[in-house]
Order: sequence, then C-alpha cells, then structure tokens
Amino acid sequence: MEQEENQTRPSSLLEQTPSLPPRPELRQRNKHISDLVPDLHGIVSRQGLSTELETHDAANVQKALTDAEQKEVPWEKVSMPGTFQSYYQAGWTACKVEVNDMLDEILPAYLYGEWYHNVAALVFTALGSFLLAKTNASLGTMILFCYFIGQYFRTSMRRFRHHARDDIQRQVIKFKIETGVESVEWMNSFMQKFWLIFEPVLSALVVENLDNYLTDYLPPFIDSVRLSTFTLGTKPFRIESVKTFPNTDPDIVCMDWKVSFVPNDLNDLSIQELEQKVNPKVIMNVRVGKGRVGAGFPVLVEDMSFLGHLRVKIKFMSKFPFAKLVDISFLEKPQFDYVLKPLGTDSFGFDVNIIPGLQSFIQEQVHAILGPMMYSPNVFTLDLEKLLAGDFDFKCEELY
Repeated sequence: MEQEENQTRPSSLLEQTPSLPPRPELRQRNKHISDLVPDLHGIVSRQGLSTELETHDAANVQKALTDAEQKEVPWEKVSMPGTFQSYYQAGWTACKVEVNDMLDEILPAYLYGEWYHNVAALVFTALGSFLLAKTNASLGTMILFCYFIGQYFRTSMRRFRHHARDDIQRQVIKFKIETGVESVEWMNSFMQKFWLIFEPVLSALVVENLDNYLTDYLPPFIDSVRLSTFTLGTKPFRIESVKTFPNTDPDIVCMDWKVSFVPNDLNDLSIQELEQKVNPKVIMNVRVGKGRVGAGFPVLVEDMSFLGHLRVKIKFMSKFPFAKLVDISFLEKPQFDYVLKPLGTDSFGFDVNIIPGLQSFIQEQVHAILGPMMYSPNVFTLDLEKLLAGDFDFKCEELY
C-alpha cells in the first residue's frame, strides 16, 4: 500500500504544481532547432493561385497576360534617373510628319502660298492705324508702331529674297544638268591617289576570274587563253565629262560618262610619279589548235589606250553596301589602241598591227565579243552585294 501511494504521489504533485516560464537558454535553443527544421507547408495542395484578378482560372489569367502584352504604352513615360528610354526615332522616315492644310485642298496651287501672311500684316497695319487715329495716339506711339511693322516687312522680304534666290539657282543648275555636261576634276584627283591602292586588287580579281568568261567568246581556231600577267599601270583613267539624268526613280542614279585611259601621256605627271610609273601590261598564254596538233605561245599586250562613252546606272538599297546593282552600257563603240607582240617580251618582238588588215580584224573581234555583253541596248550588270559577299557573278541582259 505504501508503495502504491509513493507511485501515485509524484503524478498528483505534478498536476498540482503550476507551470514555470521557460528559461532564456531553453528558449534560444528551441529557436535554433526550429530554424534547422525545413518548412513543409508548401507541400500541401492549395485551391489556386492568388492574383489581383480575384480568380485562379488558368484561362482568365492567360487572357489577362495576353491583353497586357498587346496594350500600347506611351513612350513619353517618366523613367528613373540614370536609365535610357527604350523608344527611339531614327531616320527621316520615322520623323516624317504629315501636314494637312485645308487651304491646300481648297485653293489651286498657283494661289496657295504664304501670301496670306502678308495680307494679314496689311490688314493689321490698317486696323492699327485706324485705332491709333481714333484714340488720338501720340507721335511716339505712331513711330513705335511703324517701327514694328517695318521690321516685320524687312524680315519677310529678306526671307523671300533668300528663298527665291535658292529656288532660281536650283532650277538653273537642274536645267544645266539636264541639257549640258559637267567636269569632275575632283573625282580625277581622288582617283589619282586611290588608284595606287585599288589597282592591285582589281588586277588580281581580273586574273582569277576573267579566264572563265573569255572561254565562251574565243574563235574556233583558239583552244584556250590564260592570263599570266595583268596590270593597268600606275596612271588611272580619267572622267572627261558627266551628264546626269535627274528624272529617275528615287532609288536609281543614271549618268553618262566620257572616260579616257591614256597611260602614255606624261604631261600631267609630277617628277615623283614619273619615277614610280608602271606601264600597263597584259601577258596571255594562247593555245592554237586542238589536241596534239595545237601549240601554245605567249602574247604581250602593252601601250594600251582607250576612249569610250558609256552609261552608268546605280540602284540603291537600304543596307550595306547601299548600292545593289551597277549597270554599264557603251552608248557607242569605244576607241582603243594597243601594241600586240606575239612570241615577244619587253625587249624583243614586233607589233603585229603593222601587218595590213590585222589591226582592223582584231578590233572587230573585240567588238564582236563586247557587243553582246555591254554595247547598247545590252547592259553589263554587276551585283555589288554578291561581289562583296564573295560571289563574283556577272550578268548580261538587254536594256530595252
């Protein structure tokens, strides 16, 4: 009995003893343990996504997102300091403003202009003078009023003369361009310096690609022609005159050029240019005959000169290099001269043009080759976009 009372006594004492507040050390320990325990409340499934739409339907939420993406936001928004606007305008097409004037639709063209500004100024002058006379204005007031009116007419007439002079000068230049020709000595001066950089690139391009195109125009007795040396020398061609056609499409420029290439003319060369002068030279390996019967020999062409009248048409585009197509066509047969030395070198050989009839025969053969390619109405088209991309492609077509 005593043992049973001893066993039941502690439990009764625990129930009667009031609970004491936890100690600070125990409270910090429990908090540390609770931080180490992961939060598992996210595992429990919920009814839906809480949004500002007061709905958790996926279809409604997707529709709200789509409408928000398609909503137009004005670009004049206030941004945070140090940030850039995401909207910008570039080019005249973005900044073009359509001006709708009622007078432009009502009045004919020869009556419409800034004349009504002057009419309004005259009416204002008359009414102002009448009011000043009625109110018995002083002489100083009249002088001040006349001074302001005079300043307005002076400014208006200065602007009118300036605009009229520009319009007349523009029309005179346009008439001169349409009817006459102009010299381009600035371009010849530019080519004089640029030619020394561009000519080696041009010559290498011709040597690598011209053989394939000459094969289609060879006479029957010639098996093949291969270029081994090609240079146009250090003296560039000259543009003697240019005639421009302004009445073309907005993306097309059309000009008539008179071009000459006379490298042996030494009158306009300086002493330094004479020391560095290189004459044009073309060396070709020509094979005559077919198969085992044929034989090959070198042909030297030098002392070349050229004079031609050609039409150049350039078509532009909106991306680099901004010039897409260049059409070249000779308006008349060009004049050219040369020295041809078969089986010859720089020091030996003779010019075959001294043989009667041979020079005219060679010229006719050259015209027969170039005629279908670039004699009017045929044009020689060069695609600059493909050329700069590495595709060296020519196209010959009929102009009309």
